[in-house]
Amino acid sequence: MNPEELYEEFEMSHFQCLPLRNEELIEYSDKTGFLMASPEKALCDKFVFTRNLNIASPRVLRELLFDDLRLDEESITRFDPKVIEACIMPGMKEKMLRALLELVNSMKGDLKKNGRR
Repeated sequence: MNPEELYEEFEMSHFQCLPLRNEELIEYSDKTGFLMASPEKALCDKFVFTRNLNIASPRVLRELLFDDLRLDEESITRFDPKVIEACIMPGMKEKMLRALLELVNSMKGDLKKNGRR
């Protein structure tokens, strides 16, 4: 089964996930496998599907990412903003995802200003 067929079978048999095909097919030698989301997509899904999660400020977002989830600040600078943009949909915690996008872009900008890539 190719990745496209696997994705469509998953999409039809499970609740509608965020419409983004940014997953990698992991296949074992016995022909079983699974789709693994990119870090950006996984974080967006966590925000969208976590009940009662409300990020009210940039400070709270940073605390969630770096203290609670223990993400490495450097890893955030490697996020692809286009993936986060593709996850933003009206009514699906849009403000939180926009705040995440703004933080990622800001951290990437800071990295460029300081001369590191």
